Amino acid sequence: MALISDRRKIIQSELASLQKTKSEVLGKMEEIGKKFSPAILEDETSCPSEYASLKLKFKGIENEMAALSLRLRDEEHKMQRHKVECVRHKHNYMPLIVQLLKILGERGELVPLVDEAKQKVASRKRKQPSS
Repeated sequence: MALISDRRKIIQSELASLQKTKSEVLGKMEEIGKKFSPAILEDETSCPSEYASLKLKFKGIENEMAALSLRLRDEEHKMQRHKVECVRHKHNYMPLIVQLLKILGERGELVPLVDEAKQKVASRKRKQPSS
């Protein structure tokens, strides 16, 4: 069986890489923004093409980061479910079941419950067509 890396760590490293790229793009946008007035930068027609492409790249990076954040959250939820499931598998339920049966027997409720269960099984067998 092959060992695989923790997906959370992979996603976190991708997020860190995107954050670095995002800050670089933002820095370049600020450099261009110093050369032009805000009105020119906001106008799609007069905006420098380099600034427009950086703006698109910035939005793409933000969208990717949002998607990765969702994936990270999903992985964390999955790991939490696995932990809970692992605890369930490790727990020994036999003492609980035995104690429950003892208490039902002491109260006199066990025999009627067993008879009721037998009746249900018998009625189900009668309802099923024989194969």
